Amino acid sequence: MGHVNIEIKARCANHEQNKSILRSQNADFKGTDHQVDTYFNVNFGRLKLREGKIENFLIFYDREDKEGPKQSNVILFKSNPNSSLKEILAKSLGILVVVDKQREIYSIDNVKFHIDTQKFRNFYGN
Repeated sequence: MGHVNIEIKARCANHEQNKSILRSQNADFKGTDHQVDTYFNVNFGRLKLREGKIENFLIFYDREDKEGPKQSNVILFKSNPNSSLKEILAKSLGILVVVDKQREIYSIDNVKFHIDTQKFRNFYGN
């Protein structure tokens, strides 16, 4: 079953200031996750496998490529980090890009806040 997600991305030079604001608002700190997002070649939408210690999902989503807030229609599948899912998807669809990051995860009610650092992108050709 899917859900609707509203996403706002912003660059910030001072992560400590953002963390301080989150703490002052009693945000729930979920932890720091090393995440590797592998995006696969698809004809419609986006398909990525997120591998981390906190979050492990196969994620399909459809959204417009535009600036500012974006609505995504999302379908999540809880994945097992030790499965052969990544190999199956890579061999059948091909890998578009891999994003490797450290993500601090906070939440206030139903709003998630991510502070990402050490972002690396590896692009693959078809």
